[in-house]
Amino acid sequence: MIEGLYGTSSLVKTPAPGSVYKNINIWVGTSGFASPNNIKQALITFRVDKEWMSANGVSGSDIVLVKWEGNKWINLETRELPGDDDNAYFESKDREFSSFAITALKGPRSGNPK
Repeated sequence: MIEGLYGTSSLVKTPAPGSVYKNINIWVGTSGFASPNNIKQALITFRVDKEWMSANGVSGSDIVLVKWEGNKWINLETRELPGDDDNAYFESKDREFSSFAITALKGPRSGNPK
């Protein structure tokens, strides 16, 4: 189940870093099922409206999927895919599901946001 949120998830303590495009919760299976023991690697594919990117002065290289992990946001490796006239497409890899945000971070994407 994917929940598109109107703001920061109530399950996290601080808003995601950068210019947030969308906050989401992703849940897979029943409680305890979607763990690294059961999922070797999952691809999360998402899109970002190009008008939003233009209005916020960001490019595809600035878009990152971040994940709430315990008490902080961490950057997930995010790769840009071919887009269309209206949307840019991306994919990230993870082994667990929880609260995420699609955000634009200026500068290098590696490492974790502060």
